[in-house]
Amino acid sequence: MRSSPYGPAGDHLQHALILFRHLGNRTGEAWALDSLGALYTRLGQPGRATEHHQQALTIFRETGDRFGEAWALNGLGEAAHTAGRVADALTHHTAAADNGDRDERARAHTGLGHAHHTLGNHTLARHHYQHALALYTDLDLPEADRIRTLLAALDNSGAERREHHADECVDRSDEQVRRGVHRPLPGLEHESGGGQGDDGDEACGQADQAEPGGEQDRHPQPGQDQAAVGGAGVQHGE
Repeated sequence: MRSSPYGPAGDHLQHALILFRHLGNRTGEAWALDSLGALYTRLGQPGRATEHHQQALTIFRETGDRFGEAWALNGLGEAAHTAGRVADALTHHTAAADNGDRDERARAHTGLGHAHHTLGNHTLARHHYQHALALYTDLDLPEADRIRTLLAALDNSGAERREHHADECVDRSDEQVRRGVHRPLPGLEHESGGGQGDDGDEACGQADQAEPGGEQDRHPQPGQDQAAVGGAGVQHGE
């Protein structure tokens, strides 16, 4: 067989797909399609990945395979995230979290964490990464170490944001002292005829009200949305 541009894995999967279709093996066909979808995502071709995962999802639903359905949904979520369709990623990963067994639920929460991190919802990203970590740890899977690394990076980035914000407030305060501008005492704002700070003063004054370690949520919850990609493998049904 002529070698494809996708290496030996792509060659074997394409050949397997042809054989499963020839034999009328719908389950085998669906797993081959889903594995090809994961390969296309890794190759940076989310459009083709989506086509294959969607075909696999249709077959899994027709045959009542909820385990396979969760795999295909997570694959669709990862392809959508790669394509920049973060809302679609949230939808697919949320559905997978409700359908799969524990390792696919962990994969779904990982994808939800990636999506919320992309949207800047760091509190929700941490929430889903922690769910994924608990599941992977309970299953004694190596993916737990990767999630720990993601959580550590998220915590570090949160500390850097808070430190940067504090530095900005100190600089602003120093500038106000040089200009002779002072914020009025609480309760006297409306009695003061001037000397109020600008909008940045209020932001600095409210900094302590923000939740430690994360930004205030500015985006909808996963169930209200229409989740670097988690890196789906191309092996299934093991």
